[in-house]
Amino acid sequence: MEPSQIIPIVFGLVALVNIGASANEKKNKNIIYLTKPLLMPLLISYHVLGSPEVNFWLVGALVGGFFGDVFLMLPGEKEHNFLLGLVAFLINHVLYIVIFIAAILDFELIPVWLYFCGLPYFVFCFFYYRLLAPGLGEMKIPVIVYITVILCMGVSALLRLPFVTPLSFWLVAGGAFVFITSDSVLAFCKFKRELRLGHMTVMATYLAAQFMITQGLMF
Repeated sequence: MEPSQIIPIVFGLVALVNIGASANEKKNKNIIYLTKPLLMPLLISYHVLGSPEVNFWLVGALVGGFFGDVFLMLPGEKEHNFLLGLVAFLINHVLYIVIFIAAILDFELIPVWLYFCGLPYFVFCFFYYRLLAPGLGEMKIPVIVYITVILCMGVSALLRLPFVTPLSFWLVAGGAFVFITSDSVLAFCKFKRELRLGHMTVMATYLAAQFMITQGLMF
């Protein structure tokens, strides 16, 4: 088998171990510390070895994901690490927006109805912020910025529709949706209350999203 065929299998196995360990973070701390930093480098390797042309914007986005993973995993001052992780994932999302917008050859070719498809994202983000707001404290401005960016990421993924293959569109748009789901669960656990298997859900949706977007951009 070619390395480009082996790497996604390895990624899947490491991801499953990490997701399973996330069900009990305290008990499985060492497993998480071992597996989590491997995930984004594996995706980067998959893209670099499996694509005829390397998309350095995508590599940069996944590097942002790597640092976000590490910062959220590190012990020490939790609020400081969370803010650093937020910045790293913000970079991840911004670079995805750059990639998605770059695929739009002419905005005049985008049908009007497609813009309305992004309306549920606006509605969800507005009401979800209202839900989180009472517990945000000094994090209100960073969270508003982050929500705005993931909103733009989700909508820009939809606007690729007329310019890419159906498979690429659905993988990327689906990945963007799952990423927003992951961030929403993480925010709820952080600012409202812990959910049973919340961290496991966050990792499962997050890793699925990163893989779907990476794979979709390789078609």
